[in-house]
Amino acid sequence: MAFAHEDREFIDIFRRFFTSFHGARLKTLLLIVQAMASVGSINLVKVAAGLKTDVSTSSNYRRIQHFIYEIRFTPESLIPFLLKLAGIEAPFTLILDRTNWEFGKAKINFLMLSVYGDGWSIPILWKLLPKKGNSNEQERIELLDCFFSIFGKGKIYDLLADREFIGDKWMNYLIDHEIPFDIRVRENMFVQYKGIRMRVTKLFKGIEVGKAMTIRGMVTLGTNKVYLQGQRIVNTKTNKLEWLIVSTYHQPSGSILRYGQRWYIENMFKDMKSNGFQLRCTHITDLERLSTLMGLLAIAYTWMIKIGMWVKKAKPKMFKNIRHGRPAKSIFRAGLEEFANAIYTLSLIRLKIHYNFLSCT
Repeated sequence: MAFAHEDREFIDIFRRFFTSFHGARLKTLLLIVQAMASVGSINLVKVAAGLKTDVSTSSNYRRIQHFIYEIRFTPESLIPFLLKLAGIEAPFTLILDRTNWEFGKAKINFLMLSVYGDGWSIPILWKLLPKKGNSNEQERIELLDCFFSIFGKGKIYDLLADREFIGDKWMNYLIDHEIPFDIRVRENMFVQYKGIRMRVTKLFKGIEVGKAMTIRGMVTLGTNKVYLQGQRIVNTKTNKLEWLIVSTYHQPSGSILRYGQRWYIENMFKDMKSNGFQLRCTHITDLERLSTLMGLLAIAYTWMIKIGMWVKKAKPKMFKNIRHGRPAKSIFRAGLEEFANAIYTLSLIRLKIHYNFLSCT
């Protein structure tokens, strides 16, 4: 439910970024993103029902299908738009992670690169893995090579990743390309320190629970030299003690603190899959079509983040931290609820503000 006389303005904004799209495709792109946000789902039947047109829902459904089957977003056009919409500028804190689920016999597996904002992250680049399980080192390298092809070197402040994303070739690539990183290592790994090979946890023996310890000098992890910072923590899910040890090619004393921002990509996945857009409900299994669907979702998701930032500025008390140290409501959820409420109450003033965000103003 956009303002019809302003649709042309939004299409003109899209045209600046998506230069290969003709007018009809730009119009359809706008309509789909608007409908996704208004119905809070990527279910194509629901999106078709929410499409602002004068034709039947079945016609809308076919229009959406044709768009997803025929259109492919390029990183060179989509990423600059998302960053402009979110208001994020270089240098970037990147978060690498993976999310997967099954639909029937199909294994859907996204390797995802997101950019950290201020208490949230947005998806910018992904690779659909034609398999179940972890990514390999070459797949990660290809993802970052794509990022460099758009932005060049020197635009990354930090790269955050969990224990899944380790490996000699991978870390060597990061070091060779001068990419600062904070990557968690498994507690059963071995390192070499001062000429002695030992299990990595031995370096932190005796530290108090909750207190971070930074190892003096570099250690050899595989064939690469890195810094380490470690901490003994209580896992909030199992209530058991575990090790949090982070390898870094950054300022080592702040490694664990920086690594904590990795949590926001998990929050983003939750928002996309179950807490907002119901991504897991898609029946699409073709990898290229799934990538197009993710591109549409990335635009709608970033738009809701932008609205959530507006809500936070207007109602900061909604975002006070609760017992686990994080706000009771995410920026995304606040944005989605605000947008839905503005539509439900037909608040034209609020809707005008929110649609102006989509035009990157």
